[in-house]
Amino acid sequence: SGFANVAFVAFLVTNGIEVEQIALLFATVYLPWTFKFIWGPVIDMVTFPKYGIRRPWVLFAETGMIISLATLLIVPDLVASIELVTILLFIHNLFSSLQDVSVDALAVDILEPDEVATVNGLMFASKRGGIIFGGAVLGMLVVPYGIKSAIMVQLPLLVLIMMVPLFLRERPSNSLFPWSKKSEQVDDDSHTDVEETIEAEAVLPWESDHPEEFTQARWVATNLHGNRISPAALVLWLSIGALLLWGLFAIIHQLTNTYTGDWGFTFGDIAAPMKSIGKWGLLVSALLILAEWLGASIPEISNPAPASKLASTTAYNIVKGFSTRSSFVLIFLCLLSELYLFTDPIVVDIFINEAGWSQTKYNAIVGGVVIAFMMFGQIVGGMLGDRFGVREVSMIGFSLLALSNATLALISDYWTNTNLMVGYLCVRAIINGVAWICVIAVAMRLTFSKAGGSQFTAYMSMFNLSAVMAYLFTGTMTQRFDYITCLYIGAALTLFTVILLWFIDPDEVDRVLEGRFGDDEEEFDGDLGETPWWSDDEEEEPVVSGA
Repeated sequence: SGFANVAFVAFLVTNGIEVEQIALLFATVYLPWTFKFIWGPVIDMVTFPKYGIRRPWVLFAETGMIISLATLLIVPDLVASIELVTILLFIHNLFSSLQDVSVDALAVDILEPDEVATVNGLMFASKRGGIIFGGAVLGMLVVPYGIKSAIMVQLPLLVLIMMVPLFLRERPSNSLFPWSKKSEQVDDDSHTDVEETIEAEAVLPWESDHPEEFTQARWVATNLHGNRISPAALVLWLSIGALLLWGLFAIIHQLTNTYTGDWGFTFGDIAAPMKSIGKWGLLVSALLILAEWLGASIPEISNPAPASKLASTTAYNIVKGFSTRSSFVLIFLCLLSELYLFTDPIVVDIFINEAGWSQTKYNAIVGGVVIAFMMFGQIVGGMLGDRFGVREVSMIGFSLLALSNATLALISDYWTNTNLMVGYLCVRAIINGVAWICVIAVAMRLTFSKAGGSQFTAYMSMFNLSAVMAYLFTGTMTQRFDYITCLYIGAALTLFTVILLWFIDPDEVDRVLEGRFGDDEEEFDGDLGETPWWSDDEEEEPVVSGA
């Protein structure tokens, strides 16, 4: 993303591309990342167990990234063909977002609990390093050698990265290639695994679980797979379908409005009624569900299109993953955790206009030095999280982050002191890296492996939504308060995460859904999450799913 967002954009601006076209390019590049949640259920539902549950998707995504980027090399004039370039970058980011979801799901599947934080730190630090390389290092090649030379340097690097999953097995029983020969021991293990899988899948997972467990997940699965379903469910499925179609046509409109301007109608005209149908359908479905909950007797109706067992099982596992108390609380944490970011534009204005930094100086310090310190914080934070507990380190980290956010207001008299402010930014970057890598590790720990692609992606999408909401508040906050007050409010909002983390048990999914830990292990005290969050019976034994 560093190459597309920095080096490539700078090349286009230098060659006279209008701001409106650059804005369209940005919107198109970021668009695939806004519907990553679609990839999650797809990779959870469509698997190739012989070669690994997640590995084939990683390889497919990386192959698509390489091909789409290489296609730019055969475009004669990238500047003159800006519309085609925009579409190619959209396709490239489609595969890039798929890779992101697939790698996260792979991490959820294979990492042990005491590895999650450290590996997350290395993953996110590597991502930051890639942004620096793509924006700065490749950017330096553009002026003397041309933009296509930078692309040619990037391609073999992508191929080299793809070699890692290409020649590593996800699990010992997996084949690398269709023609691969495995040892007799591996074959025996694989045969046993296949027999166990067939036996486990003979019964529908929502039928094998206890009838009083995971009632919401069971409602979803039975109303997808059954021949008779609730009217509320039918309206809900139709509403979701309408909203997905709205998103699809809105994306097509975004990509093709340049070419369809002379048509009698646009794809946007098709998208608009889909949005209205979806919104009103959700409202009707909610009212029907409320009526059923209040005891109304609403007869079931015939299911016009029963979902397959595979799709229903995937939906069951996704809802089941969100059914623990900690997972439910984490939803609110994700939606509230980044509200303090409304101060980010304020901080930029402080350094540029109040402190008198030039744009070059700001970019060099914040885009280079500060990111390096954040990478260091992410790596160290991951190690600390695995050593002392991801929740505990994250709580301390966000408490210190709130203090550091308030500190910027406290030292307002010293904003023009460059050395002090650079030191402040570096320390804050380390704290930020530690805090965020551990809270992301908490999200990964609270992800059910059978819905890893969907659930973890949903958490990340909610984090992003929180940031979007925060940025929308910036204008209102600056109109009502001065900068100092805004900084203090941002510091207070940072503490939301600390408060919500207090009610989260990172081990709950491992214990309740995965059955990964026994009751005799001292590491897990069992004070939270022994039963699904909606259970009223506090004396109930810990639930371990057999699905």
